Amino acid sequence: MSSKLVIRENIAYYLPQYHRIPENDKWWGDGFTEWVQVKSAKKFFPEHLIFHPEDNNYYDLTDISVIEKQYKLAKEHSITGFCFWHYWFGNGDTLLEKPAEMILNSDADVRFCFGWANHSWWNKKDNILLKEQRYGGEDEQKSHVEYLLPFFNDERYIKIDGKPVFLIFKPYEIPDAKRWINKFRYIARAKGINELFIIGEFSKENDIEAYGLDAVVNSRGMLQNRTLIEKIRDKLIRKNILNEDLFS
Repeated sequence: MSSKLVIRENIAYYLPQYHRIPENDKWWGDGFTEWVQVKSAKKFFPEHLIFHPEDNNYYDLTDISVIEKQYKLAKEHSITGFCFWHYWFGNGDTLLEKPAEMILNSDADVRFCFGWANHSWWNKKDNILLKEQRYGGEDEQKSHVEYLLPFFNDERYIKIDGKPVFLIFKPYEIPDAKRWINKFRYIARAKGINELFIIGEFSKENDIEAYGLDAVVNSRGMLQNRTLIEKIRDKLIRKNILNEDLFS
C-alpha cells in the first residue's frame, strides 16, 4: 500500500524583479523595474482603488534588509518560505539572480527555494524575442546544477523529506522532459545531493509520472476559465463599467 507524503508548507512565489538590471534598462528604458508598471496603473472602473506601497516605499531588492522585512511580515501571516523565480536561460546566462545570491552570501533569516521560470522573454507588444530559453545537453545540466548546489546545501533552503525543493514552471516545454529531469536528478546525486524534490508548476496530477516529478501545483487554474472571464469583461465594457482602452 502506498502512502502520500503530508506537506505542511505555505510558500509564497517571489518575483525578484524590483531592482534595476542592465538588460531591462536596454529593453524598456533607464531605471525600469516593475515599479514603473505599478506607477502607471490605470483604473478599471471609476471606484477602482489603485494600491501603492505603504508610505510610498518603492523599495529596491538589492537592499537585503527589504527582503528580511518582507519575510518577517510573511511569517507573521503563516508563510513558511519564499519561492524565488529563477531565470536560467542556459550556459550560465541568468537574470534577476542578485536577490537570491545576496541571501546565500548573508546570514539573513529567510527560508527559500527556487522556481525555475523556464521560458523565453518577449516584448509581446512588438513581438520581439529578448532572451531565448535554451536547453542544452549534459554539460549544460551540470553547469546548472553546479550553480544551484550552494543554494541546495544551505540550511535555509526549503526541503521536503530532506530533499531540496526545485519547482519547474513549464516541465512540458523541456525536450524529452522525463529523461531530462531524470538526468538532472542523477547529476545532483553525483554532486552530493541525496535527492531532489521536483515540482511541476501549471501541471496536472498525471504529469507526475509523465515527467518524472514528485508533485505538481497549479496556481493558474483560473486560466482554465479564461472564456468565462472574457465574457464577464465584455459585459462590463458594454455597461461602461470597465474602460475598453485598458485591454487594447
